[in-house]
Parts: sequence; structure tokens; C-alpha cells
Amino acid sequence: MGGQGGTAARGGNPSTGGAGAPGGESGIGGDAGGGGDTCTLVGITCPFRETCDVLGCGTAWSHYDEKMCERGSCATTGTCELGERCVAAPVAGRFDGPCSNLAESCESTASGCECRYHAECSPSAVCLRVDLFPPENDCPIADLDCAELDEAEKTLRAYVAGDVFFEPYEPPANVASSLEACRAAVQARFQAECRR
Repeated sequence: MGGQGGTAARGGNPSTGGAGAPGGESGIGGDAGGGGDTCTLVGITCPFRETCDVLGCGTAWSHYDEKMCERGSCATTGTCELGERCVAAPVAGRFDGPCSNLAESCESTASGCECRYHAECSPSAVCLRVDLFPPENDCPIADLDCAELDEAEKTLRAYVAGDVFFEPYEPPANVASSLEACRAAVQARFQAECRR
């Protein structure tokens, strides 16, 4: 069983608990910027932009799109709507820990926006539009250094083994194959560039 921890780090500082978008990571949709039609989530008292900085809104791995609306979860089924595909968080570029970033609450504090996550560590995979995140975008590891590759391998291994989560996890076949492919790519780069 895996615990996830309580309070997340503030925006921009990813932690194993799952806060903040890793630096340099691209989103897959437009930037709502807090204007227009955005979703209002129960338990969120931070301003839109501060909340999204913590939750990684719009990044491919996040449970939240660029408007802070919850994306469809597919970690246990592997199925999505027509024109979408199920992508596990590490395959989408979140390599800093296996736990989902689905928040229970986000509150404004004197030091910024702080989000709290479920205590139980659960796997994360969301439905993404194929035209916005095609398979060739999987496993964005080109800019990772050796320490980050090592962390990525640990996160991918956790998903494949499925034994670090609150309940044993066996990824659906389509999710498992993309996890295995990404893990192999990470291992190949680590062996070639870091084992010297």
C-alpha cells in the first residue's frame, strides 16, 4: 500500500504527492488564463491561475484540462470516448512519482495556494484527444538528465508492478504496453548515457 501524503507543494514545485507542472512541459490545449468558461471545483478557494499552477492544468498528465475541468479517468478500464486515447501519467511526462494529482481541496494561505490530495496513492491515467496528444508524443524524455531518468524509471516501474498503490494495480493492456515501451526507452537512454 502506498501513501500519498497530505499537503502538496506550492505551484511549480512538483513533489511525489503530485503538485505543480514539471518545468518546460507543454500543455495539450489552449490556456484559459482564468477567463471564459472555466470549471469551478468543490473545495477550491484559490484563484484560478494559482490553482492551475499547482494542479498542472492543461498538461497532458494532469487530471485537469486547461479550464480546470476534470478529465475522464481511465486507469482501470483503459477505455475512452471516440477520438480519445487513455494515457498514463508517466507516459504523458509526469515522472516525479506514481500518485494521482486528483485534489480533495485547494486553499489560499499566506504562502500561496496549497492543495490536499487523497491519502491513498492511486494510479493516474486520463483520456486525451488523439489529435492533441498522438502516440508519437508519448514518453517525452529527450530533455531529462540522468537523475531525472532514474526517477522516471522508478515511476514507470511502480506502474508496471502495480504494488505501490493503495490497492494492487494491473494496468489495462493498452496502458500497460505504452508504460512498458516508455520504460524500455528510459532504460536504454540511462544505460547509454548514465552508466559510465
